[in-house]
Formats: sequence, C-alpha cells, structure tokens
Amino acid sequence: MQDAAPSTINRDQLREQIRQTIQDARTAQDEAGRITVIAPPAPGVTTTQAPPWVPPDDIPPRVQETAYALFITFAVMIIGYPIAKAIGRRIDRAGETARVPTAVTSQLAQLNQAVESIAIEVERISEGQRFTTRLLSEQHQLPAPTHKNVS
Repeated sequence: MQDAAPSTINRDQLREQIRQTIQDARTAQDEAGRITVIAPPAPGVTTTQAPPWVPPDDIPPRVQETAYALFITFAVMIIGYPIAKAIGRRIDRAGETARVPTAVTSQLAQLNQAVESIAIEVERISEGQRFTTRLLSEQHQLPAPTHKNVS
C-alpha cells in the first residue's frame, strides 16, 4: 500500500506540472499574439529542435535559378522528344500515296492505250491536212495555162 501512495502523488504532481506548463505557454503565446499548443516533453526525454534551413552563402547569385531552368529543360527534352517523334511519324505517314487497287490500275492502262491511239490518229489527220495545204499553195504558184486557138 505504501508503494501505491507515492506513485499516486507523483502522478498527481506530474499532471499538475503539465497543466501549469501548458497554461504558462498559452499565456506567453497570447502575449506574443500567436496561439499554438505546446506539449512539454515527457520526463527523462530530451528534445532538440533543428535550426531553420538557411541557404549557404557560398553559392553565387542566380545559380539556383539557372540550375532549376536546366533541370526543367532536361525534363521537357526527355518528355518532348518522343512526342515530337510521334508527331513527325504521323505527318510522314499522311504524305504517303494511297495504294491503288489492281482493277483501277488495269483500267488506267487501257485508258492510256486509248489516248495513245487517239494521238496517233490525230497526227495522221494533221499530216494529211498539211499535205493538202501544201498542194493548194503550190497550185497557186504555177503560171496560168495559156490557150492558143489553132484554126
């Protein structure tokens, strides 16, 4: 029974100390204009707070911004290259000629032969017309025949 009484007193005292510490911290924060809850560390536990990060002073000015720009450029290149390549392939495929079916190819061959035969016939007609024109022009150049009456 004796062991229970001192531990009860210690717990009560510890609880009272914690309440008092929290109350003191709230009062101090109210005076400073900030309200945050600060919990005291457990007995026997030590806590340390890391200092806020301060960038080193040995970095020249604007190097950090340049490094960010470099990394962003690399990321855009790594992501953008495959996209640009895919777009280029799509454009190349769009420029290819379409496959012509064999039926259309045979019809085009027949049409080509027909046009060639028409061209040969037109050439023959024009040759005949040139010949006729030459004969008519030579007839006008000959002297007129003279008629003599023999009586």
